[in-house]
Amino acid sequence: MRKILVTGGNGFLGSYVVKELLKDPNNNITILSRSKKRKNKYKGKVKLIIADITDKKEILSKVRNFDVIYHIAGNIRTPKTDTFKLHFNINSVGTLNLLESCRRNGIKRFIFISTCEIYGDKFKEKITEKEEKKPSNDYARSKLLAEEYCKKYAKQEHIKITVIRPSYIYGYGQYNERLFPRLIENALNCRNNKMKNKIAHKGNNKKTKLKPTPGGYDFVYVKDAAAGIVLLGEKEQKNDFEDFNISSGMFTIIKEIFDTVKELTGYSYDKNEIVRNREDEKEEKRFSLNIEKAKKIGYKPKYGLKRGISDFIKCYEDNHIV
Repeated sequence: MRKILVTGGNGFLGSYVVKELLKDPNNNITILSRSKKRKNKYKGKVKLIIADITDKKEILSKVRNFDVIYHIAGNIRTPKTDTFKLHFNINSVGTLNLLESCRRNGIKRFIFISTCEIYGDKFKEKITEKEEKKPSNDYARSKLLAEEYCKKYAKQEHIKITVIRPSYIYGYGQYNERLFPRLIENALNCRNNKMKNKIAHKGNNKKTKLKPTPGGYDFVYVKDAAAGIVLLGEKEQKNDFEDFNISSGMFTIIKEIFDTVKELTGYSYDKNEIVRNREDEKEEKRFSLNIEKAKKIGYKPKYGLKRGISDFIKCYEDNHIV
């Protein structure tokens, strides 16, 4: 029986990782959550620890007697949370506290979920793990610092550490101001005549409109990301430190997302009416990740864009009256 701790196991990506881990009856899973208000979604199947990863004393006392830690908890970029202080305290210091708990409590396997954003604003396809790290925002910088802590503990304490850098993840349960949930919710509601063909702007007062441009990203469906994370966490790792990209491995233009949502929902809308509140998304970037290293371990994405969006729509419809 493997004793596994998943930090952020009640969150978007974390919940999918927990579901993936539950497929193996030999996994004894515990979720770490910082809020008592967050419900344990897996009553009877997993245990729950309430702790704040930024509280070193609390983490040292509560994070013990585990065989492996999947560290997914982190501060994401939203209009309210995109600050240097939060990114540093949660993403960098929080990771350091967990690593120190591994050292003191004899935990020898640690999987850290980083981000593709540490590579910076690249206009490049098939970026490998060896690409120069040039983060361009505080979120990415905090993740890169956490990676450096991982390297240090792997080298000095011989903890087997895997750093995973996912590309942009999408799926049901995602922060609702992101592109995919906004498009899908808008299309389904409009198709059923429940709202006007417009999403209310909840950010700052300055509205920007989304116009499909030649730009794009490497998008990975959340179920593929979770499967890859669990696969790499179960891998018998020879070196103390390894890093992997996890993504679809393909470049997707923004217009293709609009067109696929339109095809699957049957709803045609004026793309220019969809407003956004992320200033840094005015100009779309072009990049994709090289996933050959993960593929050699057995990682194989199952969800192309159409299948991923189709599953997203099904999940949404199963959980909402549309």
